[in-house]
Amino acid sequence: MNDQEMDQFAERLRAAHGANLVAVVLYGGSVANESTAGVTGFRTLVVLGHIRPADLRAARDPVSEWVDADNPPPVYFTEEEMAHAADVFPIEFLDMMDNRRVLTGRDPFDGIDVSTRHLRHQVEFELRGKIIRLRDLYIPASTDPERLTGLLVESLGTFAKLFRFALRLTGGPDLADRRDAVRETVRHFSLDPIPFDRILAALDSGRAMPEADAHETFGAYLEEIQRVVDAVDRLPDA
Repeated sequence: MNDQEMDQFAERLRAAHGANLVAVVLYGGSVANESTAGVTGFRTLVVLGHIRPADLRAARDPVSEWVDADNPPPVYFTEEEMAHAADVFPIEFLDMMDNRRVLTGRDPFDGIDVSTRHLRHQVEFELRGKIIRLRDLYIPASTDPERLTGLLVESLGTFAKLFRFALRLTGGPDLADRRDAVRETVRHFSLDPIPFDRILAALDSGRAMPEADAHETFGAYLEEIQRVVDAVDRLPDA
C-alpha cells in the first residue's frame, strides 16, 4: 500500500465521519522502515469524538474496500478512551506511539502518558496466548508445506512486536524495527537462530519451505519462543 492510497483512505474516512473525526493514524513497525514489510506490517487507528453504531456504518464502504485490498481493518477508539485506556493496553499504546504517522487530523497521543506498571504481565500473557494459538493453527496447516510456511511467516510478525517489549523489560535495546528486534532477541536471550533465519528466508523468497524443514522449523521455533516466555516469567513485577 503506497502513500497515495493511504492518504485516500484517510480522506474517505474524513468524509464518512465529518466533524466527529479526530484523527486517522498509521502505526506499526513498517512506518519506521517500510523495507521490513511482512514482518512489521502496519495498522490504522481511527479516533472519533464518539462512536455509535451509525458512526461505524458510515465507514462501511471505505473500510470494506480497504480490507478487501488485504489491509488489516482499522482500530476505532474514542478520544475519551485514548485518555483512559493506555494503562490497560501498554503494548498497543507504546507500539502506536513509537511508530506512527498522522494521516489526517491532530495527533491523538499528545499529552498521553503510558504507564508500564502492567507491561511485564501483558507481555507474558500475550506470548503465552500466541503460543497456544499457534499450536491450534498448526493442526490444519500441518498437511500443506505452503500453508505451514505462511503460518510461520505471519506469526513472526506478531512475535516480533512482543519481542520488542520483552527486550525492553530485560534491559535490552528498544528497537522500533521488528526485524532488528528478532535478531536482537536471538542474541540477547541466546536463542538458536536457525528457525528464525529459515522463516525470514521464506519471507524474503516468497517460497514455501520443504515439508520436512517446515515441520522441523515449527518445533524449534516454539521451543525458542518458550525460552523468551520463561525469561519474562522470571522477571519481577514493576
